[in-house]
Amino acid sequence: MPTTDFSTLFELLPIGAYRSSPAGRQLRANAALVRLNGYADEAEMLAEVGDIGREWYVDAAQRAEFARRLERDGHVVDFVSEVYRHKTRERIWIRENAHVVRDADGEVLFFEGTVEDITGERAIQRSLEMSERRFRAMTEKAQGLTVVCDASGRIAYASPASQQMLGCAPQALQGAVLFDWLHPDDAAAARAEFANVLDERNSGVETTLRAAHADGGWRYLAVLANNCLADDAVGGLVLNLRDVTERRHAEEALQRLADHDMLTDLPNRRVMMSRIAQALTCSLTRSQRLNALLYLDLDDFKAINDRQGHEAGDRLLRTVAERLRGCVRAVDTVARFGGDEFVILLADFESGREPATLQAQRVGEKILAALARPTQADGWVHTASLGATLFGDRHEPVDDIVRRADGALYRAKGAGRNAMRLG
Repeated sequence: MPTTDFSTLFELLPIGAYRSSPAGRQLRANAALVRLNGYADEAEMLAEVGDIGREWYVDAAQRAEFARRLERDGHVVDFVSEVYRHKTRERIWIRENAHVVRDADGEVLFFEGTVEDITGERAIQRSLEMSERRFRAMTEKAQGLTVVCDASGRIAYASPASQQMLGCAPQALQGAVLFDWLHPDDAAAARAEFANVLDERNSGVETTLRAAHADGGWRYLAVLANNCLADDAVGGLVLNLRDVTERRHAEEALQRLADHDMLTDLPNRRVMMSRIAQALTCSLTRSQRLNALLYLDLDDFKAINDRQGHEAGDRLLRTVAERLRGCVRAVDTVARFGGDEFVILLADFESGREPATLQAQRVGEKILAALARPTQADGWVHTASLGATLFGDRHEPVDDIVRRADGALYRAKGAGRNAMRLG
């Protein structure tokens, strides 16, 4: 019979992880999955969840399809469905992966899998789709902006769509130099592409540039140019432009969603792990200076949620994020790992004037003091426990650095409220 150290493997995951019986009974759930479902701890969740298929999935057909794939293939990858946040019955969207675990005789023992809340990602994607649908509807009824300019970029003609796209009448563009309307950061690329069009070496692929709008803002325009200088009927370069601002903003929002925590707008675990790796590389190859990693957990945060509700808990988490940012330098990174756990990277911080441990201790004490101030909205005094570790003097896995800071945190929690330990 296969054995899996479920606690060790899955409790470290930043996303939900579970083990369930073939009949649909939840057997294990890691901390992330417990939080996702709105419960206080694993025991409470397991006691409340009976049949996953009947109680969790909004659409029973989705559960049936999931089970069918699992039976057919022995695994399911990136299965997206709408489910209930079990305790509150709030509807959320998840991405699920699962596989079947069998014994030596091929009999099914249980299912194991991961669950990731993608509600925010789904909302942004739907917003992007709606924006694109609106864009298609507009382009079906109105042409994009057409501009004709000479070889120097001076505009000879602009179509009436300039009013809608750039907030100015066509006459306002005539006689102006094309590059004067572009964002300074895009001008060099625009001139290079313009030269390629003149030499008829352009690729025929749209170029996206930012153009000035009459309201003082910038619009993202997709531009496709054609050299018609030799055509007596045109005698210039023809630029066809379409507004892709909404799509560009939606793409940027999706990228931000992948990198940031939605509640606090702090970088998430993935970004932090990358920055720890960068700091380690910098220390070993260039600066020869140490870095510090601080792992913070709020004391008795569950009591806030229980007494005041999750909205109050969310307000506190946003306040903590703001105060943490105020305690460190602009070059440092504050991230939220989930729940009430925050991680602070002090990169390349050792000045040489005093021991690195003392400097880390001073920053940690500054953080604890800042968090202990009463909150303005609710008047709470909420303390935290803090673990810290130094790194950068040797090669080591990033996961080991994080685990060392986490271990120091647990020693701090064992010492009581509002404590810090170095590890």
